[in-house]
This record gives sequence, C-alpha cells and structure tokens, in this order.
Amino acid sequence: MLYFAYGSNLDCCQMRQRCPSAVFVGKGVLKNYRLALTHYSSRRKCGVADIVPDAGNEVWGVIYRIDSEEDIKELNKAEGYKLGRVNNAYQPIEIEVLQEVETTNSLKATAYEVVNKSKDEILTNQEYKKLIVDGAKFWDLPRQYVTEVLGSIQCA
Repeated sequence: MLYFAYGSNLDCCQMRQRCPSAVFVGKGVLKNYRLALTHYSSRRKCGVADIVPDAGNEVWGVIYRIDSEEDIKELNKAEGYKLGRVNNAYQPIEIEVLQEVETTNSLKATAYEVVNKSKDEILTNQEYKKLIVDGAKFWDLPRQYVTEVLGSIQCA
C-alpha cells in the first residue's frame, strides 16, 4: 500500500514505531485539500490533523510504501479505524497525490481523513504541533508551506 502522511506521521520516529516496514517513496502534494484540525483526540488531549476538500489549496506530506499487513493493521489502530466499527475516528480514503519530483506524476495512495469533522478548528498542543512541523522540516517540505500553513496551527 502507498500511504500519504500529512500529520503526526511525518515524524519518522513515530512512523518507524508504528510501521517498521514503511519505506519512504518521496515527498508529495495533495491538491485541492487543506490541512485542518477537525478532531479532538482523547489520547493526545488536543486537536489533530485532517485533510478537508478545498479547491485551490494543497497539503504537503510524504509517501510511504507499507507492504506488511501487520503494519497496516497497526496504522489503522493508531488512526482509530477498524473495519465495520461505527465510531471510527478516521477512515482510509484513496487519493491522487503528486510526487514532488515530477508534479505531473500522480500516484494513488491511501490517506486517513476524520469521519465526523468539527465545523470549527480545534486547538492542538505544542507537542503535537512540534511532531508535524519537525517532521515537515526533516523531510524538507516546502518552506512556504511549513511557515504559512503549519506555522498557523493554533495551540491551546
């Protein structure tokens, strides 16, 4: 499976713990979506990242290849998703993501989106924001995206 990480899974240490078999494929951009904090995580005690359709905007992240069924199960668990459960936090969706190297080369990948999105942004905490921002810097995502989009994430 190709997986597009845009939130806390940008943190390579967290990803390595969740999915040891994950292999970095490249940086990518999801067009016509925006990053938002639309879900309150009782585990993290703060708002957490989501992708929301929004024409003209984009979400940057990284693409991983995950071939281990065990790792995919662990990723589903970490994202609060279980097939057939009514109250999932996130659900996997298939998206088209453009690889940064070749902006015309799109890949089908799986991303996770919040199921019951809050209409209002939910404040996060410094620790969660740091995971995303530090991960984005580690992977060398576009400076403007890190500064403008990630820099504008509101903390409690």
